[in-house]
Amino acid sequence: ALVGGDIVDGLSENTQKNMTMIVENGRIKTIGKSAVVEIPENAEVIDVTGKTLIPGLWDMHAHSNQVQWAPAYLAGGVTTIRDNGNELEFATSFRDAIAKNGALGPDILLAGMTDGAGIKGNGAIRARSIKEAKEVVKLYHKNGYKQIKIYTSVQPEMVKILAEEAHKKGMTVSGHVPKAVGNAIPAIESGMDMLSHRSLILSVLFPEKNTTELGRYYLAEHEVSAERMKKATNFLLKHKTGLDPTIALNIVGALTKGDPLETIEPAADRIAYELFEGKRFRNGVSAKRSALIKEDNSIGMQILGDFFRAGIPIVAGTDNVVPVFSLYLEMETYHDLGKLTPLEAIKTATSVPAKAMRMYTETGSLEVGKEADIAILEKNPLEDITNIRTVSSVMTNGNYYRSEPLWKAADFKPN
Repeated sequence: ALVGGDIVDGLSENTQKNMTMIVENGRIKTIGKSAVVEIPENAEVIDVTGKTLIPGLWDMHAHSNQVQWAPAYLAGGVTTIRDNGNELEFATSFRDAIAKNGALGPDILLAGMTDGAGIKGNGAIRARSIKEAKEVVKLYHKNGYKQIKIYTSVQPEMVKILAEEAHKKGMTVSGHVPKAVGNAIPAIESGMDMLSHRSLILSVLFPEKNTTELGRYYLAEHEVSAERMKKATNFLLKHKTGLDPTIALNIVGALTKGDPLETIEPAADRIAYELFEGKRFRNGVSAKRSALIKEDNSIGMQILGDFFRAGIPIVAGTDNVVPVFSLYLEMETYHDLGKLTPLEAIKTATSVPAKAMRMYTETGSLEVGKEADIAILEKNPLEDITNIRTVSSVMTNGNYYRSEPLWKAADFKPN
């Protein structure tokens, strides 16, 4: 029994005050006013007075390469991650250790990394022929993967085969716009259900150009007319395409040379020493390029905000800039630059990904009958989106954990 807390259910702008939630066998059994709800005699009572309960967060672009991240995700209120490309043996072992053997960590959903031929290909699993493409899908499906992830070197005809085979097996297709495909529009028309990375995604605005022709910061250098926006919006809605912009990656990309990562992500120095070197120490860019990137980011977020308000699903994901903390940065950026409300920003990391992964009947909001995936915060994020950083405990798979011991277990500095 979680007693006395305020509830932000992920559905409404309203905060339900002084509520009690009964959790039984890992599912929400009762939600009601504390003065009314009868607590079962055998219940473990946890006082959450003054705290705010929200749905457990999702990181939709994780790469769980090290097991040390697992308790850290939970400490930060992240109860589900989509591992968006990893070696099969490690990824399935990691997922199953948590799901079947009680290891500490979030639920892990897997997207199977698939690339094409050549020395630039990523990972060991390749789709270089029709036969290989069919075998790739069969392999990942057999191992319980939810998605096929298309990477940069996959050829156009193989994208179509991978998508066809995946859809036959009830899987969806995510990933990059391959270089040979050239633009988001033919990638989606070939069967891709979700695209990753803002710079690739927003090529949908310029169907006459490929991503190479557009360049790196094309939004700051090309006008995006109302007509382009209308056509792109209608196209994405028609195809029900999900977007995984990894906007935190772009925000951190504007770091000026010589500035520490904490300039942009204040919690970066909390990462365990063994994990932080490659994350924290970045080369940075010149002041001139930083200004260009920031302009590009600002325009991109305005467009993504308009897409979201039009009904296009957008999910929050870190691409491991700073695991856990960059998820907060991503949500804050959706609010600050994309002009999403705090609730809408929260939805990018709760209900929208749950729907994209076809799991919304089970999780993604705080409702009776759903899994008790809950982040418990010291302050209400509807009042200030930065309060999303005040997670003090978490519940998932029927277990309740305080955050501080989890941070300590992963050798992160405490709050």
